[in-house]
Amino acid sequence: MKCPLSFTYKKIGSLLFNNAPSDCRKEECAWWDVVLKECCILIIGRNMVGIGVHIHNIAEDMALKAQR
Repeated sequence: MKCPLSFTYKKIGSLLFNNAPSDCRKEECAWWDVVLKECCILIIGRNMVGIGVHIHNIAEDMALKAQR
């Protein structure tokens, strides 16, 4: 898995470019969830998407109730 927190950099001439994320260190990383065996950043991202979906559904429901 590629780590979302750790990036490699490539220097071309005098410019420094942000390249692809580097490999995940898994158990060595402070962001590694030992129980779920997954990076906490990925877990947080999925949870935020789920929260966003629920907020969107609530907002749509509120608009429908306001029309009544």
